[in-house]
Amino acid sequence: IHFHINLVVVFNITAIILKYKDLDPIFERISKSLVCLNLFFLIFSSFSLNIIFFFKYQIMLIHQINPCLKMKLRHGIFSIFQ
Repeated sequence: IHFHINLVVVFNITAIILKYKDLDPIFERISKSLVCLNLFFLIFSSFSLNIIFFFKYQIMLIHQINPCLKMKLRHGIFSIFQ
């Protein structure tokens, strides 16, 4: 159970890191496949926690928000884990 949650969080963080560094198309593809993996884990885990994490991170990936707002969102989300 915790394993599922951790995986989703790890994949989301990885996807964010890849998204922030606007690198090669290869990295774009990797981040898209990470999103698919997230969906896969969401389907197979019955935890609403996963859905909350998924949407919080995915909102940041989908919308190209201005950097200041992005930083505020990131600090807000990471403060949850501390």
